[in-house]
Amino acid sequence: SRWGPLLESTACRSRAVACGLRMDGGKEPYAVGGVWQEFKEVRPEQAYAVEAIGKGEKLPSPYRSVIVRVTWSRAGKPLPEETMMLVRGPMAVEGKLKFQDVVVAPKDADAGRVSLELKWPQGGSVCWERVSVRPTTPPAPRKVKIGTVYVRPSQTTPERNMDQFCDMVGEAGRLGLDII
Repeated sequence: SRWGPLLESTACRSRAVACGLRMDGGKEPYAVGGVWQEFKEVRPEQAYAVEAIGKGEKLPSPYRSVIVRVTWSRAGKPLPEETMMLVRGPMAVEGKLKFQDVVVAPKDADAGRVSLELKWPQGGSVCWERVSVRPTTPPAPRKVKIGTVYVRPSQTTPERNMDQFCDMVGEAGRLGLDII
């Protein structure tokens, strides 16, 4: 199914083409919208592997503009918003955008919905080639290293401030932090 904003002129377009499903903003650079597919017979607390692969063209920022989302429901009613999950990505793989993650259905879920979303394409497009959701084994637990970067520059320029922040973030990366 297709979804978009109430103002139809600002909705992304989607249509079947040779490469798969093409989404773009038409003449509207800040269009939003997408498509979704429901999957049923979800087992509560079951892990599901989600993968979506597409080719982005002329997107100024694929990381901002292309999203894959999984939402859960029970008896046709959406579960609370905190159960919504963004699928990790996009990662650039062989010239394509790849979203890949393992998500676990909430204990109350009996159905799910995968949503392919495009926002603010600014003349760009994405052509979805393949999307899949399948049961899998849950990922093993792992420890996550978290840190903060604190810089309070004074009497400096915005460019030097950015350099200071970048140096601190780079150092945090060298320490092996997962989240900064």
